[in-house]
Order: sequence, then structure tokens, then C-alpha cells
Amino acid sequence: MSTPEDLTGSLKYISDFDETNPPNTGQAPSYGDDHIRGIKNAIKNTFPNIDAPVTATEDELNNLDGYTGNTADLNILSGADTAGVTSTEFQYLNGVTSAIQTQLDGKQATDATITALGGTLTAANKIPYATGVDTAGELDLLDEDDMTSDSATGVPTQQSVKAYIDAQIAANGGGAWELIGTPWTPTAVSSKDFTWDETLYSEIKIVGEGLVPATDGASFRMRLGHTGGTVFYTGSGDYGGTAENLAANSTASHDSYIVMAYSYTAEDTIGSNNSEGISFSLTLSGLNSTRSPAMVKGTSAYLTDGGVFRGSDIFAITADNASDSNTCDAARFYWSSGNYEAQGKIYVYGLKRS
Repeated sequence: MSTPEDLTGSLKYISDFDETNPPNTGQAPSYGDDHIRGIKNAIKNTFPNIDAPVTATEDELNNLDGYTGNTADLNILSGADTAGVTSTEFQYLNGVTSAIQTQLDGKQATDATITALGGTLTAANKIPYATGVDTAGELDLLDEDDMTSDSATGVPTQQSVKAYIDAQIAANGGGAWELIGTPWTPTAVSSKDFTWDETLYSEIKIVGEGLVPATDGASFRMRLGHTGGTVFYTGSGDYGGTAENLAANSTASHDSYIVMAYSYTAEDTIGSNNSEGISFSLTLSGLNSTRSPAMVKGTSAYLTDGGVFRGSDIFAITADNASDSNTCDAARFYWSSGNYEAQGKIYVYGLKRS
């Protein structure tokens, strides 16, 4: 005779059911009531808190398969549907890596200024600007090389401004001085040539600062030339004019070069010691004429090789440039002996023709 299945007690659950009991024998009726009581006991032990109908379908119950959280986890969503939170809104949390409120608190608060600026930038090529306190407007960013709109509320681009100015200079001619080339810093050479386009400039200004001979007691001289500086006037009678000593009111001239420094009785010599040297400013005109001489006028100031401060007014004409039908497009500055010291500067400027 088999032993009936024992499903009594508080530790019996559905998982304890033995599907082979009760056996298919004549003994079944003798303990069938025990099985019924055991089944009830195991079901109640398995679902101790179900005291109302369970309406979930098998699919809904199966959705919980694999869930590892607890009741508190599920309660986080409690009331979300009643409050109108949709699944789309809930998915907005995807990708959030820090506290949302902290992020919101870190944003600048909206105020009247931000609101005003928020109404600008309504189209391409617009620039916001303040029209008053907490009010803003827009300016047009204009890319107009000819400034044709003549707008009082438009701002041109840098490229437009440059193109417009360049066009005006080209159309209206000169009237302005401009640096020709780059300033020259002397090197160990005995002479330095400078050239320009005499058809572009009505006058040339040459400025020398702190030029020093490597050989103490050298004279500083100038010559003019033509044909791009390939030919210089060096002959007797090529120049006329004077260098006048500012202190003694005495003058001297030389016909094969222009005297840049003159003492009381003769061409002066420049010192090479500390604080000695020569500076000058010259203006050249009549450069593009083949019927009249080129003119040089200016002033020099210098310390002699004896440490004496002197100055000279310089005036000269290039007598030969009219006679040989050449214009003047070059100047040469040189020492009577030796080279330049590596100090000082020479600048060349041109006054553009109208």
C-alpha cells in the first residue's frame, strides 16, 4: 500500500506537487481528501497575499519574467500614468548622466536682455545690437565692394571696405604718401641704391636715421640715377647746387655728387664713435621730366668725427638729366671711404600722382 502525498504544513508550495499522486490504484479514495486539503494548503502558501481577483493575463504575467527589482522599484512609476506621463516622455531620460535639476539650475535665467536678444538673428547676414536698455535690433552685414546701398544701418565686411578703398584710390589718383619697399637697415656695404617708378609718384621723400660710417672721418654723399638705377650721374657738371652750413651761413657745391654735410670751409666728415653719425630728410621732385632738372631739397644733422654737432641745408639739381632726356628714378647714398656700420635706417616714401 502506497503512502499518501503529504501537502500539509506551512512549507508546502505548488512546486512540491507530485504529479504521480494519488496513484491510480484502489487506494486513491482512502486518501483523496488529504490531497484536496494539501492542494489548497500549497496554493495558499504560494500566494499568501492574494485576497481579490487577479485579472492579469498570462502574457502580462510573463512580462515580469526576468525582473530582479523590488516593490520599491515598481512604486517609482506609481501614479505616472494617472499624472499623464507618457512612455515617450519617460524615454526622455535616456542619456541623462547627471541630476536634471542641477543642470537646469546651471542655465542662465531668462531675463529681459536675453528675451530681447532672442528676437534677433532672424535671417542670414544679421548682426544684433542694442537699441536701448533690454531692447535689441538687427543690422545688415553687407558684402558690397561698391557700397552701393549707402545704408545707415548696414555694416560692411572687412573685404568690402578694403575693396572699396582700393577702388577709390585707383579711380581718384594719389595725394597720399606711401612707403616704397621696406625700410633698409644698413649692412657692411659702401653704398646703397634706392629706386622708384617716377610715373607713379610726383615727389619722393627719403629719410635717413642714425647712419654711421665704419671708417671714422668719412664724408656722406648722394647721387641720382635713371633707367631703374642702372645708370647714375657721376660726371663733372652733372649737379648744381649748394650745401649750406646752418651755423656759419657758408656754402659749398660739388659737380659730381650732392654734398650731404658741409662745415665752415669744406665738405664735412662724419664720426663713427658712440653718438656720432648723420640723419637727414630729403624731398625729390621734377622726377618725370626730361625737359627740366630733378631737384633735391632737405636738411641733415650730424656729429663730426671730432664730436661736433652740425647741420646743413641741402639744395641740388641734376643738371644732366634734362640734357640727356632721362627721367630720375634712383638715388644712391654712399661714404667717401669704407662701408656702413650695421645701424640706423633709411626710408623711402612716394607721393602718388593725382
